[in-house]
Amino acid sequence: MAKKAGKTEKKSAKKVLEQVSNGRGFINVTHKVLSREDPKMLELTHQMFMHVMHERKALSLKVKELLVMAINASLLYYTGTRAHMQLALKAGATKEEVFEALEVASWPAGIHVLRTCLPIYEEVMEEIRQHGKSKIT
Repeated sequence: MAKKAGKTEKKSAKKVLEQVSNGRGFINVTHKVLSREDPKMLELTHQMFMHVMHERKALSLKVKELLVMAINASLLYYTGTRAHMQLALKAGATKEEVFEALEVASWPAGIHVLRTCLPIYEEVMEEIRQHGKSKIT
């Protein structure tokens, strides 16, 4: 039987959630649930994210975001594809680079990548047309 989180763990959970928010610039449902149920797991995944995406420098952030987007696309994962498409654009990717990365993902993963992810591409591009690139989150 799992033990309920004590005061120390709750403070720790709040601190970890704050670190995630500061490091990523947003909090999602997964972060909130992990902070409540297993803050150590959230802390570990966040440390890995920060190490790979921000501390390692052989690849630019733009390239990393395009890679993560393409991998999420190949898994037909809507939320990850959309989030990392927006982050790739924020990191300096062009719409042409985003589109080509989706095409590349469709080569090994299949046509369903395009059937699933081009509507996401359209949503994000429409947001940019309506609100500008600085408003994508």
